[in-house]
Amino acid sequence: MVQPSTQASNAVIFVTYSLFLLMGLGMAYRYRHDLKGGFLSGNRTRTG
Repeated sequence: MVQPSTQASNAVIFVTYSLFLLMGLGMAYRYRHDLKGGFLSGNRTRTG
């Protein structure tokens, strides 16, 4: 089995990280209305 070159390995890692970043940003954008004020007070521990 042939090992990929350093450039190929870095390209695979970069593309994978980019995909995860884009998926995370997409999910955050999609659910931005559901999270207003609910992130910190979701478990009712936020105090005034």
